[in-house]
Amino acid sequence: MIAVIRVHPSDNVAVAVRPIPAGEAVSAGGTRVEARAEIPRGHKIALSRIAAGDRVVKYGFPIGVAREEIFPGDWVHSHNLGTALSGEIEYSYEPARRNASAAISSRRCRPSSATAELTDGSGRATRSGS
Repeated sequence: MIAVIRVHPSDNVAVAVRPIPAGEAVSAGGTRVEARAEIPRGHKIALSRIAAGDRVVKYGFPIGVAREEIFPGDWVHSHNLGTALSGEIEYSYEPARRNASAAISSRRCRPSSATAELTDGSGRATRSGS
């Protein structure tokens, strides 16, 4: 049974698909490591040494930096993985807004016993389903 998945060839971590007990050897992408601690399902295990301050790579992209030296087989999580963001960051999320009442009035729903049809106001069906 597969224990870990390396998402991208350049990743220096793999994801546990099941809990991995300390001492168990696992392989991913041609790299074999022994778990130095219990790795919970869905968490990361280091596939190589990652020096403090170096990038942790998952999906082929840096997801953060090592807060301390991480050894092959170490559990990689918030205790030893930090964000690469620094300083004060201002963020604003402003999605495009659509007038909901106009969107609702432009379509009518006509339920039937098996399907519902959406119409564009002229009576012509724009989509149907079961």
